Amino acid sequence: MGLLDDHLEAICRDHGVFLRREALALGMSDRAITRQIRAGNWVRVRHGAYTFQHLWETYDTIGRFQLRSRAAYRTARADVVLSHTSSLSVLGTSWWDLPLDDVHLTRRDGRTGRHEAGVVQHCGRITDADVELSGDLAYMDGTRTALEICTIVDVEHSLVAVNGLLRAGKTSSS
Repeated sequence: MGLLDDHLEAICRDHGVFLRREALALGMSDRAITRQIRAGNWVRVRHGAYTFQHLWETYDTIGRFQLRSRAAYRTARADVVLSHTSSLSVLGTSWWDLPLDDVHLTRRDGRTGRHEAGVVQHCGRITDADVELSGDLAYMDGTRTALEICTIVDVEHSLVAVNGLLRAGKTSSS
């Protein structure tokens, strides 16, 4: 597959995962994608989003959560921003024992969110000041993330996350 793999690895470097539609655009078929997964060459991160097995193996639990977050972000059918624990993982601060079962996204369109297939879509008012960008990835800033973390976990876990954001200069106490 040589050149095809090179293109898909470049997409992984830029976006964390490559999408089914990107593999199809490069000449793959759904059958070929299934063969790559069964052969253990590719890992399905979530429906329609993949990475290479050798890359997957290099990630720890938080790194794999970040990949799942990026995959959910890239496959979302609405305009969304990474939020809650998903934005906290991008901000790269310390935390303690937070649940990483679900990816959290907040919809920009003001419509009601939903919870399915390991993704929680929240509905909330988002201002431009709440959002930071890294390439094509939109995620909540440190202050908004601190507030959101407090809505999904207990005080003790929230305190560790907020303290990590404060120490890293991602938010302030004022």
